[in-house]
Amino acid sequence: MDKDLKKLEFRCWHRGTKEMDLLMGEFFNNHHEKFTKRDIYELNSFIITLSDNDLYNCFVSKRPWPKNLSKSLINKLSIYINKRGLKNS
Repeated sequence: MDKDLKKLEFRCWHRGTKEMDLLMGEFFNNHHEKFTKRDIYELNSFIITLSDNDLYNCFVSKRPWPKNLSKSLINKLSIYINKRGLKNS
């Protein structure tokens, strides 16, 4: 695993709250093999920087995802959200 991906893995699994550690950590585990360099950049720049509360609200559609995210990453997040049954929780 390259250095940037390893750093992202740590940041996903160590968010602050256990709930977000699990959501982001499992998202990472389920999708990291498909991450592009752009996905890694966007996750580090626009997702990891969100507060746990804001990020959770994105997951449950109470807040839009950051505008700078690519359709590809939003699609990966949406697939994960649907599998977890989080949509409009």
